[in-house]
Amino acid sequence: MNIIDKIQKIDAEIKTRSSEDFGIKVGEELFKSLVKAGKIKGAMFSIKGTSLFEMELPAYDSCYAVFLDMDMDEAAFEVGKPPS
Repeated sequence: MNIIDKIQKIDAEIKTRSSEDFGIKVGEELFKSLVKAGKIKGAMFSIKGTSLFEMELPAYDSCYAVFLDMDMDEAAFEVGKPPS
């Protein structure tokens, strides 16, 4: 897997979103590679930015919550859609 290519594809997909209110699902191998590349770090998230139930989650570029999906292909990703 070419991690630079994957990062470029994820970034391109993120740019198509009109809001930053979404998360990203990734497969296990991609998750590990993104951590090694420094793209995933812990960031604080809360309900609608209110500081209620604040918790630290893995985040892509410290902005977008990242969820490891063990059922996905190991190198796959899916960028969510902001709520309508």
